[in-house]
Amino acid sequence: APAEAWGDVDPTGVPTYADDPNWRLAGHDTGNSFHNPHAEGPSDDPEIRWRFGGSGSTAFSNYRVHSPLIVNGTVYTTVELAETSDSHQNEHRAFVAIDADTGEHRTVFGAQDRIWRPTIVDGTVYAVVGRQVRAYDLDSGTERWRSDPILWKPSSIQIVKETIIVTENAYHFEDGELVPQLHAFDATTGEHRWQAVRERLGADEPKFPIIADNCVVYPGRTDVRNISSGETLVDLPNGVLYPTLDNGRYYGYDDGGIVSYDWQSLEQCWEYRPEDRKTGGGWVGVVGDIVLLSDFRGPGYVGLHRDTGRTLWETEIWDQHHKSVFRASTQNTMYLVHDGGITSALDPATGSVQWKLNTEEMGGFGYGCALADDLLVTVGGDGTLFAIS
Repeated sequence: APAEAWGDVDPTGVPTYADDPNWRLAGHDTGNSFHNPHAEGPSDDPEIRWRFGGSGSTAFSNYRVHSPLIVNGTVYTTVELAETSDSHQNEHRAFVAIDADTGEHRTVFGAQDRIWRPTIVDGTVYAVVGRQVRAYDLDSGTERWRSDPILWKPSSIQIVKETIIVTENAYHFEDGELVPQLHAFDATTGEHRWQAVRERLGADEPKFPIIADNCVVYPGRTDVRNISSGETLVDLPNGVLYPTLDNGRYYGYDDGGIVSYDWQSLEQCWEYRPEDRKTGGGWVGVVGDIVLLSDFRGPGYVGLHRDTGRTLWETEIWDQHHKSVFRASTQNTMYLVHDGGITSALDPATGSVQWKLNTEEMGGFGYGCALADDLLVTVGGDGTLFAIS
């Protein structure tokens, strides 16, 4: 039964876009499941269908994590333009559409600043451009509106109904004053509605919030806020990093371990916390009753039972460690997306390795992914997209 603290909220624990066949935002849905239930994924003998360069800027730590999109058979990303200044503060970029079958591309729109964390909803591209949120028509590239320039180091952007939620990696000005890290904008006008969260919750990993039941939670925080008003509605038992909400269960990284909570009752279900080591970071992967996590200092990758946290299998994939914070999945395959586009595929039921892909051109510090239809797009160290099929 739902905890009394929820009040008038019906805590279904179902994120927006969870049943979407497209990959229209980073993480696939507002629960950060990275799970596309409609995708087929690459074949058992995968190949790189095409490559697309130019995303770049992986030298700057908080811009290493790219978020390509796949919507209606088209891959979308951003590229640096030739006239870009040497300073990453003055980038000129373009938002481009790539044919998923051929790799041919066209420019949708350009901007004299960085275009970051795009998402596509109902024929509109929403993205952070410099310090603003902007909206563009997907077909024509025409700008529809832009917000005031109040952002500093934007980390994620998510659209739910008429509200845009934006998070920040930055947490203080040069004078040390803490800045808001959670913002809400009107999706039809770009008007700034509210802001919250002033803590030292910085670092370079992307800050993808959880949004469900008209509520939002910033990573590492316990306060669950109404997305329309910003009002705190309820407090979670624990604030976790790399939060994932899937089918009524809330998972995340907590002080060296992985914990699971029931979204309705707000009660802890289980924890995975080795006594002699910390687990790896990154978002857990959930397929059916299996929860996959990284325990690279121990047995490698581990599959736990969703309800009990019991270890079902352990798998070592590579002779050397390749970092993975993203685990994209279909209904029957888990894809571990490693740094530099390196990829491996597991059977989530058994942990058996189905295939591994690591070419000479892969590697480095850039990473990111998108999964739809028969295509898995990963990101190389220099920002190159690899279309794996």
